[in-house]
Amino acid sequence: MISTSRALGVLLGGMTVANIAGVPLGSWLGQVSNWRGPFWVLAALPAAAAAVIGRYIPDEEQREARSVRAEFAALRQGRVWLALSAIALLMGGVLATYTYISLLLTERAQSPPPLCPWS
Repeated sequence: MISTSRALGVLLGGMTVANIAGVPLGSWLGQVSNWRGPFWVLAALPAAAAAVIGRYIPDEEQREARSVRAEFAALRQGRVWLALSAIALLMGGVLATYTYISLLLTERAQSPPPLCPWS
């Protein structure tokens, strides 16, 4: 069983890696193909993930069913909001960096736009 803090760490790490690797890759794919290319890739990835996840889900439910009300009860805890706020601030910082880095590379460093995958 994975602990809650480790699960949040894995989630946050995955979101960071997705931003660091996915944004330049998607921008490059958009420059190489047309603007629809990254969207087709983003449509195919969940389909492939659903097939893999469906393959490894056990046939029998091993836990008792929880109500939606019980799930929303977790939002009454302050530490949940603290963790969500930290994740939101970190992702906002990463996305803000990507917003300004293309301007710095193209305008200040005089890098040509095709060499800058973030523009």
